Amino acid sequence: MFPNNTLAHCACAAGGAAPDLVMIPKFALDKLREVQPFAKQSKAMLFAKEPPHSIVLWVVLIIIGIIYLPQTALGTATLAFCIGALSHVIGDIPTHADPRFADTEPTFCWPLKVKLSQIFGIWDYRIDHGLLWPPKPTEIIIIGISIITIIIIKFL
Repeated sequence: MFPNNTLAHCACAAGGAAPDLVMIPKFALDKLREVQPFAKQSKAMLFAKEPPHSIVLWVVLIIIGIIYLPQTALGTATLAFCIGALSHVIGDIPTHADPRFADTEPTFCWPLKVKLSQIFGIWDYRIDHGLLWPPKPTEIIIIGISIITIIIIKFL
């Protein structure tokens, strides 16, 4: 996708991280307060997570982008950003299935009230609320595949 377009590749990667950026301040505050990160979330926090984790929002933005964005570097990068964000949300839906986290999960379908992870959730890679270290087995596999892919692309 977007061959030889480094800007679009960077935008797509940034889009892939974007849906979770809203949670960084909450994580930092919980750590400063020495409480389990994300174990309790306010209604404002739960609402703030909804739009960036909405498959509906990103699909609509991609369709609008395809129709209306100019065929410029910035237009392509914007579309790539939206595709990256959509890929994040699509990846979250089947991997957020643990009922322990149901109360703090986005619907993934905002503004609709359908909880997609309850319908399409297959498994959950998370061990506990806000646990970032040590890396979970799934993360180690993904990091390993990513490193191997980068080495193959760069050096072979």
